[in-house]
Amino acid sequence: QIYPGIIRLIADPDQPIFCIFRDSIFPKNQPVLMTTAEILKAITDRSKFEKIGSDILRRKYPELKDLIEAGLNEKGESVRSPVDAFAPIKKDLYGYIEYTTDDSNLEKKWLKEDPKKPGNDGDLIKALRIVRQKRLTNPECAFQIFLVTNQRVSVELENKVQEKVPEKFIEVKTIELSNLEDFLDNDPVGQYLRWKHLGIRAVQLSQSLLREISRENLANYSQAIFTEESSLVDTSAVQK
Repeated sequence: QIYPGIIRLIADPDQPIFCIFRDSIFPKNQPVLMTTAEILKAITDRSKFEKIGSDILRRKYPELKDLIEAGLNEKGESVRSPVDAFAPIKKDLYGYIEYTTDDSNLEKKWLKEDPKKPGNDGDLIKALRIVRQKRLTNPECAFQIFLVTNQRVSVELENKVQEKVPEKFIEVKTIELSNLEDFLDNDPVGQYLRWKHLGIRAVQLSQSLLREISRENLANYSQAIFTEESSLVDTSAVQK
């Protein structure tokens, strides 16, 4: 039996594979009119993008599996923090993450320097201040800074980013729209995250999606086979 919201894809008649999708977001027979990149680029809610970005980083980069979200509170709302997330990668190697959805001036958002008001500095400048200070107390430390955005990044901007970091103990990685899109569209785990956050159905089966399908199938199956409590009667075993 196939329950609503579940499609059965049969590669082998004896080994059916289930692919689940959210009808409430994309009803059956309704085409998806926006690409993954278009949906990502349209996100202006910082907290929503941070949740998506953190999920992607934890799975795309195994070294960030212990990522801690410093830019979100327990309600999932954005809070002020010099970095949006951080992660201990291994001994004396630390990762710092900055997210942005700002498409008005990405260069300013990342690279602005304001000597009079350091709090107005760009994301990369703030992160560099933190890691350089930490290096003073632990000269063995090395750092990776991830700049994550749902915008396109030009070669010129990438060059300016790298020019800000002459130190060999600091590596800056730019994760931009095309990187996010590729992972969400072409990786089985990415497709699960795409379904989870954007509502676009997955066509490749990942372990995460399989667990989600199993939970939903079990819930539907339990509703289908069990009767209501009012229709049950005590048996002699219960009466004893």
